Amino acid sequence: MGSIQDSAALPRLSSGAAVAIAAAGLAGTGVVFGVALDGGHADQDGLVATGRAAAVLIPLAVGLHQWRSRGPRRYAALLVLLGLAMVRRRSRSRTRLCSTARHASPAGSPST
Repeated sequence: MGSIQDSAALPRLSSGAAVAIAAAGLAGTGVVFGVALDGGHADQDGLVATGRAAAVLIPLAVGLHQWRSRGPRRYAALLVLLGLAMVRRRSRSRTRLCSTARHASPAGSPST
């Protein structure tokens, strides 16, 4: 009888699947970077955009590397999911901020 860890292991990620996930992650990183760069962060747009892009790219890259190698595949899959989830979270933050600013601005004054 094998161990619990062996029976619940995820399969090794194929090259095609890794390339597809990496392409989706790079596209998402570009979206997050663009949205943050366009955001209203005073004089620090570049710094904020770089940080948000790194929050997507780093877990995704580490997760893909670990999943393709002999590392713990469950942890690698969680890192990949975290990276992809950050795309959704970070790309919505600008929309929520603008919508809140429009509702909070006094009538007649321009919104940001």
